Amino acid sequence: MHVWVLLFVCILTTQAQELLTFGTGLSSQRLYKTETEIFSHTLSPGSTFGVLTHFWTTGDPEIDTSTFSYYIDGEAVPSIQFITYMLAGAGFNDRAAPWGTKWIGKGAKSGGWYNNFRVPFQKSIRVTGKLPSTASGDKTIWIIVRGTENLPTSFQGFQLPSTARLTLHKIEGVTYDPLAWVRVVCTKNNYNGININKKHMYFMDGGMIGIPIHEMRRLIL
Repeated sequence: MHVWVLLFVCILTTQAQELLTFGTGLSSQRLYKTETEIFSHTLSPGSTFGVLTHFWTTGDPEIDTSTFSYYIDGEAVPSIQFITYMLAGAGFNDRAAPWGTKWIGKGAKSGGWYNNFRVPFQKSIRVTGKLPSTASGDKTIWIIVRGTENLPTSFQGFQLPSTARLTLHKIEGVTYDPLAWVRVVCTKNNYNGININKKHMYFMDGGMIGIPIHEMRRLIL
């Protein structure tokens, strides 16, 4: 069972500034089993924040199971790290294609994974990639990474502050019983909880609640 949650943490407010785009597109490049930097960007003078807006990749079959990492603002451990197919929510490496939404998708029978979730940063962002340990030698990769400085981001009707952070939370390799309570995310305010109700092999239904541990009162999200 795989459960991944993206959590925004908001701190301050944002202000209007000049929009500046950045990014890269690499064609027929090589990816290795050792972690390799694909792209890095530092904010321009006068900019206070930026957002990664687009990630797309394709290539040899091993690219589908490669690992990519986003290092935010010089951090030593990446806030966001994912296997390619999980980037588009294909939790069991389902390669049926093409399909897509405005946020995620797979645009080709082979490869073509993309994600348009915005990843905010306040100083810099660094993107790396590496092949799975089972790969034989280096492999060919095509990849596009794009973003914009000072681009406001709205979520569910309200604008996120310029200091918002996107953090990836993972649960991997764990099996739960039907109706079991699963701690998906535990924030600084100790809100957590999700109820997974698996009805059969083809459908999963879940309910999510937040629980302030110090009060033990349930808040429906």
